[in-house]
Order: sequence, then structure tokens, then C-alpha cells
Amino acid sequence: MITITGGIEPPVPTNNLSYNYNQRYKKVKIAALTIMFLMLCISGFAQTGIFGISFGQSAADLDKVMKSKGFTSVVREYEGKVYTNPKINYLVEVQVFMDKTTNKAYTWNAYFYNEADSDKALEAAKALVYAIHGEEYVWDYWDDVYVWDIGSGKGAYLYLNDDNEWTIEYSDWDDYYEDFY
Repeated sequence: MITITGGIEPPVPTNNLSYNYNQRYKKVKIAALTIMFLMLCISGFAQTGIFGISFGQSAADLDKVMKSKGFTSVVREYEGKVYTNPKINYLVEVQVFMDKTTNKAYTWNAYFYNEADSDKALEAAKALVYAIHGEEYVWDYWDDVYVWDIGSGKGAYLYLNDDNEWTIEYSDWDDYYEDFY
């Protein structure tokens, strides 16, 4: 017989299959819950766009976020909120449309313009979207639109509007582009 002195006893070998099964089950369960939590967090980030604006963001939180990024609010007779920031190259303004009943953001547009060189405004706008959603997009040749699927039924669109401004639009996903992804 061997006697161990001075502390910790060695583990007792077990042939109890239900004990081993329960331990493995707990580990798998924790791993699965961790993965689901991470996916939930990632999907929440996917709905956040340029300048930290998010779908469903409250008006008070929107004002706080935009102010922290150097934006000033412009007062207009308008159904949403308008922000400007002269420190961002080629940015004209950001318009955020608020739901009338919940007073939360449901879509927004950022406008970029450079009279002398429209390509510089385009590159500035693309750089912002790339930083958030990556460089993988669909180019719609028919409508001349850059398209990003940002998840949860939402999309980001970059196009030249009728006023010759490059527009980044965040809104509901257009099912037309489903076949491209």
C-alpha cells in the first residue's frame, strides 16, 4: 500500500459513465451559450453604421453620440435630425429619420460633395463604409449603386444622387440584391 503525505490526494479514477457524460454536457452547453451570445453581439454591431448611428437608436442617445464625434445639430423644419461636421472632408450633412411614434432612428443618409472632383467625395464616402462594413460589396451596374448587406434585414447603399452628392443611405435591405450575396 502506498501512502501519500503532505497534501493533495490523487484523483480517484472513475468508471462512472454518467458522471463523465454530465461533465461533457455542461462544457458543451457553456460553449453553445457562449457562441450564441457572441452571435447576438455581432448582429447588434452589424446594424450600426457610420458615425455610430444605429437602427432603433433613441433621439437622446443619437444626440449624445453625434456630439461626441464633433457634430452639431442643425434646426430645420424636418421630420428627422440633421447634423453637420466641417472637420470631415466633403461631408455636407447627415440626415437621420426618426419614427414618429417611438422617436427612434429607422433610416439615415450622409451626403458628400466636392464640386471640383466628385471622385474625392466618393473615396471619402467609401472609406467610411469600408471601415465599418468591409470592402466586400455588390456593384449594381443598372442603378449605379454600391450595396452592402449589413445583416438583420438592413443594408447600406452608396450612390450619386440628383444633386451630384454621393449619398450613403442606411435603410431596409432591398431583396433585389439577394441573388448577388
